[in-house]
Amino acid sequence: MNGKKFVESHFHKYLTEHLNAEIALNTIQNFDIAMNWIRSTFFYVRAVRNPSSKYELQPRMDKDLIDRKIEEMCLRQIKELQKNGLVILNGMNLQTTVYGKLMSKYYLSFETMKLFRQIKGSETYLETINTIVKCKEFSDFVIRANEKGILNQLNGSPIRFPIRGRIRSNEDKISCLIQAVFGNLTLPTPALIQESIKIIRIGDRLSKCLLEYLRLRQSNDSKFRCYKALLNALTIVKCFHAKLWENSEFASKQIRKIGAVHSSLLVNAGKTTIKSISETDARTIESILNLSAPFGNELLLNIMITYPTYLLDISLKSENVIQVHLKQLNEEYIYIGSHTVLIVGDSLNNLLLYEENV
Repeated sequence: MNGKKFVESHFHKYLTEHLNAEIALNTIQNFDIAMNWIRSTFFYVRAVRNPSSKYELQPRMDKDLIDRKIEEMCLRQIKELQKNGLVILNGMNLQTTVYGKLMSKYYLSFETMKLFRQIKGSETYLETINTIVKCKEFSDFVIRANEKGILNQLNGSPIRFPIRGRIRSNEDKISCLIQAVFGNLTLPTPALIQESIKIIRIGDRLSKCLLEYLRLRQSNDSKFRCYKALLNALTIVKCFHAKLWENSEFASKQIRKIGAVHSSLLVNAGKTTIKSISETDARTIESILNLSAPFGNELLLNIMITYPTYLLDISLKSENVIQVHLKQLNEEYIYIGSHTVLIVGDSLNNLLLYEENV
């Protein structure tokens, strides 16, 4: 078989994201450099050779008119970035902002960043989850006709935030699959299992970006009250990292060598927290899991090494002063990769303290 088909560019569909990334990297410092950069792309080559509606151009345009149209396109996208606080346009000079750097760091789409910029800081836990679910990064996951029955069954299972009515939209599917994973529910088809793995990976990136965005905005805007949203975002980051709800009975899935089956056996035996497992005799653990020694001893040692135990003491020193004392009880162990955050807020949604790696 013989034949040929020209490869076309999709660069213009993501021009906003590419421009922001190059400005954040300081590759593009003004509009002239931006245009020279665009002229070096495959998109420009194809736009000149094949001007068409695909590239927002008209057939048989001359090169000067094509350049002018691409300049307008580029300037329009830069002004959109400026409007949303991602770049600073001073005359024809361009400079990134902390939010533009954040968008580039986490490979966010422009639509997702605009969604984050609309956050008020007082969102509930469910509203924060729904913000992540609405992100454009999930647009590749579509609901298929043969999946609706399965998803409706999952929605009827004891998921934490059931979707009203029947599953109809792509967002409903994303929310349902995230909650199914966090709730340790079994997904019945290989396709949904594979999609859920990708969704959790994307959600982990988005939730971390949302958390960092709230911290940056709170640091740069003294009037922005965001304790509730920040606490919810921090909790959701934990959920995506552990692939479990923060109050899940299947907390043991986080322990090395404990999967879904062993975790269910521990839950049936009433061992629903890391603390309750750590206080259980090694031989009892082996009996519950139908495993031989020294598995129980290894499991308990792994818990002691991996999971810190804290004592939190809060005392009122005066009308305007609260003393927070945090002590690590098992100080003899060294924790690699553990991440601890101390966050304090008030009833007016003000963030009073945010300390990482305490």
